[in-house]
Amino acid sequence: MDYEFTVTIANQPYKVFLQPGFAQFNKFAPRLHKHTYPEIHLFSCGNVQMEVNGITYDVNDSELCLIPPKTYHRFLKHDEDMLHTAFQIDAPLDSFQKVVLPKQTALAYFDAIHEGNYTKIAAYISLICAHFFPDTIEVPKERTDYSFIISEFFSIHYNDPVTLTDLAKLLHLSEKQASRQVKKLTGQSFLDAMTTHRMKTAKFLNNTTDMSMSEIAAHVGYQSYSGFWKAYQKYSSKQKTDAE
Repeated sequence: MDYEFTVTIANQPYKVFLQPGFAQFNKFAPRLHKHTYPEIHLFSCGNVQMEVNGITYDVNDSELCLIPPKTYHRFLKHDEDMLHTAFQIDAPLDSFQKVVLPKQTALAYFDAIHEGNYTKIAAYISLICAHFFPDTIEVPKERTDYSFIISEFFSIHYNDPVTLTDLAKLLHLSEKQASRQVKKLTGQSFLDAMTTHRMKTAKFLNNTTDMSMSEIAAHVGYQSYSGFWKAYQKYSSKQKTDAE
């Protein structure tokens, strides 16, 4: 399926983004991560425990869970037979929420995913989103074609040994073109953008967990602690300078 499509809610168009693996069930991400856009999760046939910005939440059968944009989260544990799916939407939704969806509606949505019926999927997504929208909403701004995929790449693969070549293949572009897209989105080269994402995550972990710096270094993809520490000090120094 395409990475994105448009749904209409309250007569306004909104882009919806489906990550790779959208239709794979019983697959959860234990790695701490965040997304560019609000992410809505749906669970059925079991319960799950999530960590959102350091706070633990229990989410029950047939509940919807809205994760605000740029909010660190991960799954801690879940029932073995749990059904789970998620999508992101370019919309002004900026607070964590949980909403109960009727059981039959949740199961019908999963059936539509199993069938690969994207017309039904779009209709259910519109229905799901309606639970979170305020009475007055603004029309979203247009995004660049590759911004979602690039942002997700850094968010998901920050502790993997990935290269510009891997991103270029994902975008179906040459490395030179992919590099330009990264520069356009982040203002940095691929390596600098990846390092920045790793350092932001490392700083968040250092401020919100009891992990040692060596554990944090490994978590954000560094095999050499000295290399991590050098990058972390440089990033922290720049943050301090920018704040002055």
